Amino acid sequence: MVTPSKPQMFMRGVVATNLKKWMMGRIDLDTQMKVADKSGVGQTSIGRILNSQVAPTLDILEQLATAFDRDVSELVARPEHGTINFDRKRYTLLPDYEKQYIEAFIQSVIDQYSDGALRPTKRSAK
Repeated sequence: MVTPSKPQMFMRGVVATNLKKWMMGRIDLDTQMKVADKSGVGQTSIGRILNSQVAPTLDILEQLATAFDRDVSELVARPEHGTINFDRKRYTLLPDYEKQYIEAFIQSVIDQYSDGALRPTKRSAK
């Protein structure tokens, strides 16, 4: 049996962590069986991915991401890099100028925090 390298083990953990978060956020995909049914990936394989026992192929990663209406790059993104949750299918339908507006808005908020102009505050629930 070949022992996986540290980077391979790390990426297995990243995929497992991200998939678990996705599953917790979707009641329609909150079990291995539901994910298996929607993605076409075997329930046993999903269990092994969630337990970091296997390194899934790109095809399997794409099937899982598609089941969640997400991009495969989000599944392999390190948690410390952060991701923004939004409807990617609807985003792709936007005209380019709207996409540029969204990107500019995000950049302006980041710039304001970097410049010290804004400080995080707790939002009160209404």
